[in-house]
Amino acid sequence: MDPVININEKRVRRRRRRKKSSRKMLIWFIAVVIVATAAAYGAVLLTRDTKKPQVASSKKEEKKTSLKELKENTYLVVGVGKVGGKDTAMGVLQFVIDPNKKTIGGINVPTNTFVELSGRGFEPLSEGYSQGMDVLIRTAGDFLGVEPSHYLVVESDHFTSATGEGDIVKLFNLSSDSDIKKKEMKKHIEKIEKVKAKNIALLDLPVKPISFGEQTYFDPKKDELDRIVKMFWGIDSENKKTNERVIILNGSGTPGVARKAADALMGKGYKIIDVKNADKFDYKETQIIIYDEKKMDMAKEVKGLLGRGVIATTSTPQDIIDVLIVVGQDYE
Repeated sequence: MDPVININEKRVRRRRRRKKSSRKMLIWFIAVVIVATAAAYGAVLLTRDTKKPQVASSKKEEKKTSLKELKENTYLVVGVGKVGGKDTAMGVLQFVIDPNKKTIGGINVPTNTFVELSGRGFEPLSEGYSQGMDVLIRTAGDFLGVEPSHYLVVESDHFTSATGEGDIVKLFNLSSDSDIKKKEMKKHIEKIEKVKAKNIALLDLPVKPISFGEQTYFDPKKDELDRIVKMFWGIDSENKKTNERVIILNGSGTPGVARKAADALMGKGYKIIDVKNADKFDYKETQIIIYDEKKMDMAKEVKGLLGRGVIATTSTPQDIIDVLIVVGQDYE
């Protein structure tokens, strides 16, 4: 055999072996790359899946403000001016600060709106202020369903300009009287300053005019009022607490005792419909008369608030009051 040919054949074999080996290495390398890529992609997917709950949980949910907290942040502002030399309520605003939503919502109530004053029947709202701030606060609470926790008295011109501009801070700065102490006033103002102007809504009470001779009064539109109260305080009219209706009669003849009994119940969940004299003045003991045996617990509570009383039930059908109190000579 030719030595040259033999050498060439050996070279060809070596090249073939090298090519075959290189091909195997390439295939192995490609396989490793594919496996590594698949593993990396799987790890990415796994990381994404594990992060998803964290993203969802990290999303801050808006905290709902409780009714208790809203009541604590409810204010009554009275614009007062002189009429015939007497301080008279010229404007009334009740508003609430929602510290979580960072909003302020309020209702402007015309002072000649007819409302039920505690123990005095239906009168213009301005009469509530004439009877004292405590009466006006209770009346506003009965009327709107939320009794304010704080009050401010502002000169009527300042009241009109501030409410027209939606400037609540101005009402605080220009108040002439308040239950809030001066050193605490700054804390209340700071809460208001956290609310942007666009998140302040002061609405006029929806009313319909009623004329009596030359005098015009306003009757509130209940459905629209309920809608506003639900929007600002979250109170549904169907879930509003209904105050127990009470008539108190003076059966002892001592002047002022029926009014004193009324004062003991005011602000405790009772609506005083009327206070007047009884048919006679010789009642020895105070009578607490209910018209439904299911009201027995309420009657016991009334007895506790008055400090005395004999509880009685009657089957007389009526839907005007829940309890009748005849103050006797035992009540001092």
